[in-house]
Amino acid sequence: MGKNIVGSPKTGVSIVIDRTRQPGQRSPASASRPIDALGIAVSLFCCLLWAGNSVAIKFTVPPLPAFACAGLRFALALPLIWLACRYEGDRLAVPRRYWPLLLLGGLFNFAQIGSFTLGTSWTAAGRATTLINVHPLVVAPLGMVVLGERLPLRALVGAVLAVVGVAIVLKDSAAVTSGLMVGDLVVLGSGLFLGAYIVYQKLCLRWVRPLPYLFWNLALSVPCFAVVSVALEELPAGPLPVSALVGLAYQAFVVSAGGFVLWMWLLRRYAATVLSVFGLTTPVMGIVLGHLLLDEPLTSGLLSGCALLVCGLYLVVRR
Repeated sequence: MGKNIVGSPKTGVSIVIDRTRQPGQRSPASASRPIDALGIAVSLFCCLLWAGNSVAIKFTVPPLPAFACAGLRFALALPLIWLACRYEGDRLAVPRRYWPLLLLGGLFNFAQIGSFTLGTSWTAAGRATTLINVHPLVVAPLGMVVLGERLPLRALVGAVLAVVGVAIVLKDSAAVTSGLMVGDLVVLGSGLFLGAYIVYQKLCLRWVRPLPYLFWNLALSVPCFAVVSVALEELPAGPLPVSALVGLAYQAFVVSAGGFVLWMWLLRRYAATVLSVFGLTTPVMGIVLGHLLLDEPLTSGLLSGCALLVCGLYLVVRR
């Protein structure tokens, strides 16, 4: 396989690591070191940050409407991503012929993050963190069809287990608390859409560098959030409560910017395929954080469904 991809569904960010070896250059794979205690600690910390994103959304929405929340989150994160570009010596300029790719990517980002934020506001944070992580179920078959990647039998078995886990979570949400099912289905749709978005990113990053692609995807989606928010949402007349401001700051600075920087540091040191396995701890952490911070119930259906989902996804992403 020429490339590995490691994504963060909580940020809308996916990073493609090019494994193609150029003449006279050392392959990034050969430069990766075995995972050590520091790498494990930072990986788990990143997963904890992403797991907290759903909890932060619950604090921010509805005091701030969902699409306004998502747009402000990326508007606040853009200066930090610009600084990351400057630090890496990467120019934001992209050849004009690739701007249609960036525009479509901005629409992808708007649809995926908008639906995730809206759906999370309608359901429990632990359920949202679990259901958004179904994206490998779409990446695997689409990668096979669009990118020519192999899909081993182990991945098919894992996909079946993951689908059963999702079905258990949805059945549990219908039985435990009325009103959660709509939010669960919206987040599930966002997770499936994220899978298609990741495959699209893999195609685009053959021509556009990762940091400029990330910056313009977020920048071009901000006007879409603004237009929808002004047209459909009732913006708050007074100041936001402190809890909503803290939740928004967490999404913008800690998740969208800080988590990305940490993840880039990890990818420079360790193999992407190893790091992707640590990402499977995010649903578990999301359930625990939702219980501790929002007093969400830990039901047997949610826990067993999450366990099947994580086991199934491990079989899908393992290399």
